[in-house]
Amino acid sequence: MFSKIRLIFFIFCFIVFILFTPLILLYANGYRFDKKEKTFIKTGSLFINSYPREAAVIINGKRQKATKWLDPFSFFWKLFGSAKYGGETPTIINNLSPGEYEIEVVKNGFQKWKKVAIIKPSFTTHFEKIQLFFENPELKTIDEGEITFFWPSNSRKKIIYGIKKDKEKEIVKLFENNKINVLINNQSLLDFSNLANPEWSPDEKKLIFSSQPSSHFLLNLVSGQLTDLDKILPLLKQEGTEIKFDKKDPNCLLIGKGGHLIQVDLSSLARKIIFKTNGELKDWLIDENYLEIIRQEKDNFFLEKFSLLKPEFPISSLKLPSGSGGFIFLENFSSSHFEFLSNDDTLIFIAPNPFSASLEPMIFKLKGKKIIPFPEKNKLLYFNDHEIQILQTIEDSGLIFPWQKDIVTRLSEYIDDVLLADNWLYYLSQNKIIALEIDLENFKNQHLLFQAEKIKNFFAPSENLIYFEGIVNNQAGLYSIKIK
Repeated sequence: MFSKIRLIFFIFCFIVFILFTPLILLYANGYRFDKKEKTFIKTGSLFINSYPREAAVIINGKRQKATKWLDPFSFFWKLFGSAKYGGETPTIINNLSPGEYEIEVVKNGFQKWKKVAIIKPSFTTHFEKIQLFFENPELKTIDEGEITFFWPSNSRKKIIYGIKKDKEKEIVKLFENNKINVLINNQSLLDFSNLANPEWSPDEKKLIFSSQPSSHFLLNLVSGQLTDLDKILPLLKQEGTEIKFDKKDPNCLLIGKGGHLIQVDLSSLARKIIFKTNGELKDWLIDENYLEIIRQEKDNFFLEKFSLLKPEFPISSLKLPSGSGGFIFLENFSSSHFEFLSNDDTLIFIAPNPFSASLEPMIFKLKGKKIIPFPEKNKLLYFNDHEIQILQTIEDSGLIFPWQKDIVTRLSEYIDDVLLADNWLYYLSQNKIIALEIDLENFKNQHLLFQAEKIKNFFAPSENLIYFEGIVNNQAGLYSIKIK
């Protein structure tokens, strides 16, 4: 009798084992039963991290809760991983059926981030750099008064600006390291309403700018000394003269006059001609031992490349398309394969001919009023009055159109300016500063960061600050907002 009971019990256990072992193995390998499909399907995972951390994650309207320590997966992630299993960011959510999920990341005091996540079998979908912005950015007044001009440095660490308070004279100030220094406290030499064309020296210790109609000044930011360059360099008074800093030596200037490129030592005022060409030199770009120039001969413009070791004959010469204005180099983008020039509000893109290296390069025109480089060398961002676009060059000479152009956003409102920072861009429109996520394949998060009576210029010196000139609460001045 006892043996018979044991046999029945053994058979029962064997049947349970046969029935449930496959289910356990399927479960352990990430399979779940799908009621719609009425079969077992392979699940996927979702990894989410945000800045700041410890933000709640909501999936399809359901807030995710951290799994208890008794759960083996939770124990593993808490013990060995940098993320929690479920719950607040950073977190990983496992065993999600393939398909689309509405994801929200929320935290008190911050604007909501949301996205549609596509979960694939056996894959983990990552959202690793979710940026949360303050609901109410911290506003700080840097200086009060009417801002007459506003020049951020190339490194974004310095600002030169002119300011006028009530009936006082306009003065020029330097804002650096959260400190304000007065550089010029009178306007005996300057007409502040006509200052233009600022160029920073490579070390950002000097600044060249012009005052209409054609006066040129050098401002030493260390000593505060203002020099009238037209007095010490009379050739600058001639029409059509271009002036830049020598990128290799901040103590030297390069002056384009007629068909000559002249180097001037600021300490001794010694001059030497380093290049000659026919026609009028409009712009130039020096890279190691090579010189690229844009020259005008009568009504025609040419793009030419020379070796500084043998500058007698051009390595290449290309006639540029006729346009309403002159051409200038976009220094951050030109490379051995592609050239980028600007002509008024048109971007000129010059690429190798895909059919033959012996044929002239192909020239394309793209509308854009400002060009912004990406950290990646083959990508740039540009915008016109109502569109923001990304251009990605493709290093493949076999393509007729060697780029990929994507529209980031299209607005009915007028776009005044655009900045680029990490995976976000900030644009200024109708006195509003707006953050827009760069995501060409999915929903783009967009956040209103700040709005004032007037915002004219803005720039981001760091990841969490934006400076702007404008009018806030009826007070004109220079301001900053802490956005994250």
